[in-house]
Amino acid sequence: MALTTAPFVMRDVTLSLKPVASGTAEEYRCQLNKAQITPAGGGGASITYDTFCATFSEQSGGATFTLDLGGFQAYADVADLSILLWNSAGEKYTFVLTPLGGTISATNPGFTGEVTLIEAVVGGTANQYATFEVSLPCSAKPTAIVAPPVMADEESRAEAAENEPVAA
Repeated sequence: MALTTAPFVMRDVTLSLKPVASGTAEEYRCQLNKAQITPAGGGGASITYDTFCATFSEQSGGATFTLDLGGFQAYADVADLSILLWNSAGEKYTFVLTPLGGTISATNPGFTGEVTLIEAVVGGTANQYATFEVSLPCSAKPTAIVAPPVMADEESRAEAAENEPVAA
C-alpha cells in the first residue's frame, strides 16, 4: 500500500493538563521537547489455574499506557511544569495531547486521557541545562478525539449560564 500522506515532524505540539478534582487547564509547550503516549505490555499474561476437575485459563489485562514527557526544569514561576509535577505528585490530571498543534479536527486528531502526576528529577550536570524526563501512568488507554473536549469546569459554567434567570 502506498503512503498517501506525508509523515509529520514534532514541532507544534500542544499539551494541556487539568486537575481532575477541579481547576482550569494549563497549556505546556515551551518547556517541553518530548510528549508522547507509550503503550507497554501487550495482550497481558496468560493465567492458568488448575483444579482437580479442570484447568482454567484466561488472558489478563492488556497494554498499559504512559504519557512520556521531557523538557527543561524551570522553577521561576508556580505555573512551571517542573513545579506542578513536584507539588502535585499523586494527583490525577486530565490531559489533551495534540501532536500537530492547532485545532483538533478529523485531519488533526488529539488524544485525551487521565494520568497520575509523579515527581521529575531536580538538578543536573554542571554547565548544562537542567532537563527532565518523566513517564506519567495513564489510568486507561487514551482516547483519540476529532473535536476539542469540553473540560468539566467549562460544562459547569455553560450549565450555570443556561440556568441563569433572564432579566425582564
